[in-house]
Amino acid sequence: CFCHRDILVSIGYKMFALLLGIAFLRFVFPFQLPFATNIILPKPLSRVVLYFRHTFFMAGPFRVSMWGFFVLIWAVGVLVKLSVYVGREVNFYRSVSQRGRDITHEGYYARLLDEICGGRPNPFRVIEAQGLDTPMLYGIRRPRILVPAGMEIPQDILGYLLSHETAHHFHHDILIKVGLSLLETMYWWNPACYLLKAQLDAVLEMRVDNFVAGDTFDSKFGYLNCLVYVAEQSAGGGKGKVRVPGSHASLFSSHVFNNLPNRFDMISGEPKPYAKPLHIAALTVTVALYLFSYLFIFEARYAMPEENMFETSDSSIYAVMTEDSTYEVYYGGFLMETVDSLEHYSKNTPIYGSLDEVPEELRIVIEQ
Repeated sequence: CFCHRDILVSIGYKMFALLLGIAFLRFVFPFQLPFATNIILPKPLSRVVLYFRHTFFMAGPFRVSMWGFFVLIWAVGVLVKLSVYVGREVNFYRSVSQRGRDITHEGYYARLLDEICGGRPNPFRVIEAQGLDTPMLYGIRRPRILVPAGMEIPQDILGYLLSHETAHHFHHDILIKVGLSLLETMYWWNPACYLLKAQLDAVLEMRVDNFVAGDTFDSKFGYLNCLVYVAEQSAGGGKGKVRVPGSHASLFSSHVFNNLPNRFDMISGEPKPYAKPLHIAALTVTVALYLFSYLFIFEARYAMPEENMFETSDSSIYAVMTEDSTYEVYYGGFLMETVDSLEHYSKNTPIYGSLDEVPEELRIVIEQ
């Protein structure tokens, strides 16, 4: 949809936000629901699944398997991504605090910000920062508008620029971006998560564009002129000197979806006559895929033994602990198996230190 101008304009950022929000929910709630139907995989695929799930040996209380190894890699990756995320936030905060220069009360910044806030308390500070290539909003509780050092911004351009960054704050976009960054940290191995984050970033920018540009020709022309001017000024900026964190909203980004042509089309383009049917079709397909993804659960084929079946809660089952801390599980007078753990048996299963401690009535051989 982002690659086709007519579809992009006809769907619009609001419908895009809804569709991407549904995809976001699927990441956040990866659970099996009661109405799901189990689908048994064919034998060849079942063997593959069972191989990955097979316990090769026990390492203390942990079962060592290929699946466990993958889960360990996932957990390590989450910790690494989280440490990188926190480290980037801390480093950027230090850079802004130590190297940034407060220019709020220089030029027109303070007056324009007061006008934009429209009588509400003005929480914003304007900081001139080194190493940036584009203006951005940074911070949640104490929002700061960061302006690249040396970038000259005329007053008419400055009004649109400040309106854009303050709109991000009033729409709580920084909180949304932090949530997306944490989701990306959890699903660091899934390319679809990075795609979702990039597209939602673009939709957030399109929403602010629509809010600031307004409905008149003059306001739209002035805002588009602002975007072009800042893009030209940013072309030779401090790109790559400072790595920005997740808690920011840049006027521009490197994402392929968040580009000037797409944003220009969304502001100035006119929806096609088929926009309404397109909305219905896109929403129907997305909701159907969302529900369908919960409808079926694929699992490996497992054949239960047809003979000698018993309930693990049977009162005739008991366990005897051996010298090497394993358990010999008996059914009446029969030794069934030796296991490392009784997790698959009832919590009420009696455990004895030796066979001599087992009551006589439990050791009776049940012939039938």
